[in-house]
Amino acid sequence: VPIEVAKVDDFNPFTVPTLPQLMRELDEYEKSSSDDNGDDEDGANDGGSNSSNRKSKIEYDWQKTSLRGPFEHFQKEFLAPMWNELRRERRADAEERAAMTGDF
Repeated sequence: VPIEVAKVDDFNPFTVPTLPQLMRELDEYEKSSSDDNGDDEDGANDGGSNSSNRKSKIEYDWQKTSLRGPFEHFQKEFLAPMWNELRRERRADAEERAAMTGDF
């Protein structure tokens, strides 16, 4: 489980989700998802369906569980800035090589 550095003193390793809990959450999500689909078998859609909006945002199984909040925070606060810095470095290196060879 990703830990927020600012809240490290509040972290309790005994309250993190267990594998059986995560499996239950996935099963519950799938069940509620299939129940939602069963209601709209005739293809009718009210345009503002929460289930379709929720599904469109779900790309990975971890987004269906209680790990969603910590993982999204980790992505936003750590992975995205790191990826942006790597792209900046690669772009700077490519521009430097292009300037040396005259290949703009």
